Amino acid sequence: MNSLFQQLVAGSEDAFNIYYKRYNGSVYLALKKLCGDEILAQDLTQEVFRNLWDRRDRFNDEDHLRNYLFRMTRCVFLMHQRARRKAIAAENEVRLTTEQADDNVDLVLVMEQVHATVRDALLKLPPQQKMVMELLMLRGLDVKAVAKRLQLAPQTVRNHKTQALTFLRKELHSRNLTIAGGKKYTQLPG
Repeated sequence: MNSLFQQLVAGSEDAFNIYYKRYNGSVYLALKKLCGDEILAQDLTQEVFRNLWDRRDRFNDEDHLRNYLFRMTRCVFLMHQRARRKAIAAENEVRLTTEQADDNVDLVLVMEQVHATVRDALLKLPPQQKMVMELLMLRGLDVKAVAKRLQLAPQTVRNHKTQALTFLRKELHSRNLTIAGGKKYTQLPG
């Protein structure tokens, strides 16, 4: 008759159940001591014995099997800890990425509101000042290029720019916004 160990290696579930009953308590207690959680220790114990079943044909003798069980107990616990750390790191990364995305969305919304407010204010300017500011701000031309394009003296362009900026500052100040040279940065229009 085959020994219990040989029956296990051959795939006998009865032999496996005998080994399970023999070593289950020791494996469970070791895992409970390592993790401090009864339910987790039960789950990890099942993992140890699932590994034993999957590798049953690789053992030389019963001592080899017993040593394997206790090495696997420690290994399963360490793999669980590693997976847990990775999950926490991934959670933190997702949270950080989400926060950054939220900040970026907020920034885009704020910038859209500011641009809309500036566009509305530009529409209230007299035609000549409006044209000067559009060329300076929106097209990025310098004073000389604007003067040449509108056939004005550079000083006239500067005067229109100064008058327009004064108007825009007052307009934005009334909405609790400012542009360069102003003092308020408190609240966005809404």
